[in-house]
Parts: sequence; structure tokens; C-alpha cells
Amino acid sequence: MNLHGTSTILNDKIETVAVKIALGEHAYRTPMSATKSQIGHPQGASGAAGIAAALCAMTPGVIPPTINLDEPDPDCDLDYVPNTALHGRGEYRIVQLHRFGSKNSAIVLQSTPNRMFSRFKHRSYELERLDTGDYTPEEYARWHVEMKYIHRAFGEMRAIRRSLMRDIRSGGGERVSVLDVGAGSGELLRAVHKWLRSRPSYLVGAELNAKAARAIYRGSQRGEIDALQCNALHLPFDDGAFDYVICSLFLHHLTDNDAVKLLREMSRVAAKRIFIIDLHRSPIAYYFYRATSRLTLQQFTREDGALSILRSFKPTELRQLAENAGLTDIGVKRSAAYRLVLSGK
Repeated sequence: MNLHGTSTILNDKIETVAVKIALGEHAYRTPMSATKSQIGHPQGASGAAGIAAALCAMTPGVIPPTINLDEPDPDCDLDYVPNTALHGRGEYRIVQLHRFGSKNSAIVLQSTPNRMFSRFKHRSYELERLDTGDYTPEEYARWHVEMKYIHRAFGEMRAIRRSLMRDIRSGGGERVSVLDVGAGSGELLRAVHKWLRSRPSYLVGAELNAKAARAIYRGSQRGEIDALQCNALHLPFDDGAFDYVICSLFLHHLTDNDAVKLLREMSRVAAKRIFIIDLHRSPIAYYFYRATSRLTLQQFTREDGALSILRSFKPTELRQLAENAGLTDIGVKRSAAYRLVLSGK
């Protein structure tokens, strides 16, 4: 129980009596904490502070201590958890909510880690709005702008540098060709062209969406990147037509069967290696994204982004897809910002 606990003689005695009346004999077996012993009295925010403290303590299974409790009042004889936290106790939390004028209440919270995390055990197959076409032209245009920011800030650029670019540089200085499947606006290909500097290259972005394909071509300053509208599961290229074939944040849009087909097509067209960058399905990534995306992203991008995480993969799942596709020399590495990089031949 998280007490109102103001550390005043009369208030603490009355609260102790009230708890005994409410809980009966269970009052003596219920650990209790006073958040105000650590943060002081936040007045009108006391209830919110108590609920926040209870919620933060629930997942790791911690009962916060009442600090500086060295000599308890004889009339306050319950289990107040003095000075040192307890661990692994309590499925429920009761938070006392008191205010001036005798407007008193209590809220009961239940720890439900299984419900909270069970949704991450398996991939979601719910379609994103990007896949159903349920968006306006304005939302789609803004999505392209926001995806550029996401690529730069949340890991795709880093992942490409540490996978594709590292492999390219290990192979000498000859001409290199790269196909990006599901290339979006071509942001990653433009970064690859910049990193290659003056090295001869042939870079192509493949997109099913005609507007995206045009955006790739328009984004090329001097025509250094070609664009092609096509179906990723039936790439219109000969075997080994490109040195490398990559895709980023695209695989999770597919069913498992189509993901296997895509990996086979990418492997067929790649003479050297394929690299796939996608999201790591994790509750931390999901809830962090949900909390922070509200600050900068439109609703369309926020909702699809959260669903993308639920549709994405665990490392073992990504490796299994690669094996089902018949890839060899398979590697799955974790990258920054909860990204996974799958590579193979």
C-alpha cells in the first residue's frame, strides 16, 4: 500500500486506524510505503506521484521503502517497510489519495505482466495503413519527410554503414552495384552514394508505389540513382544482376510466406550478399516509441510505426525465415535503436 503518509502525528495515526478498519487482520500483513518520505509533499500532485511510484515499482516487483523511519510511533504499528526496499512481493498496489476537505479515496492497481508482454511473443499480422492505402496525399507526403528523420535518428543509416558499406570497402575499389527493394524515397541510397564518394557505382531503388519511385528519381541530384516501379516478389532482373541487394523496414510488411519469397528473390539477384534491416520486436522499443513519437510525428506515422514494431521480428525468427528461403552464410546482428540486420547469400 502506498500511503498518504505526511509524517505528521495526527495524520499518520488517523491513517493507520483507517487502514486497520479497511483491511482488518490483513493490515498487519500488508507492506506499506510513504512516497513523501523521499520526495516531500507535492500537494495537489500527491495522488499522481503515489500512482507513478506504485506503477514504477510493479514491473520489477519492488516495495519502495519509507526512508528515515528509525523510531516508529507506537500508535503506527503496521509494516511500513523502513529504509530498505523489499523485492518480489505483491501483485496488487493500493494507493491512498487524500486531499483537504476530507475528499479521500483509494485506487487499487493490479500487476499484469503477462497481459502487458504477451502481445510480443508472436508477430502481429494486422495491416498497417500504409499497406491498405488508407491515408491522404498530405499524410503520405509528410510520412516521407518523417521517414527521412527516422532513418537518420533511429538506426538505419548506422546499420547500413556497419553492414553493406563495410562489406563494400573490404572488396576493393571496383565498380559496385546496389539494388534497394522497397526503397521509399531513396534516402538510404543517397547516403550510400555519398559514402562511396567518387567510386563508380550503379544504384537502383525499386518501389511498388509509383509516387515513391518518382520521389527516388527526383531526389537524385544528377541522376546517380535510378528508380523502378515493380513487384518486389518478382524482381525484373537477371540472376546476379547486382552485387548487393538491400531492404530496410520493408520485410515486416509481409507475411512469413511472402517474406521467404522476398529473401529468395533478393538472393537470386545478388551476386555477393543481401542485407535486410528491420525492427526488433521488443516491449521496450514499442512503449518508448509510443511515448516519444507523440512529440514529433503525425498520427498516421505514430500508429503505423507502433504497429510496425508489433509486426517485426525476434532474431531467431529472422534467422528461421532466412533458412526457409535457402540462404547460406546467414548472419543476424543487433544494431542500435532496436534494429536487426540479417545478411546472407
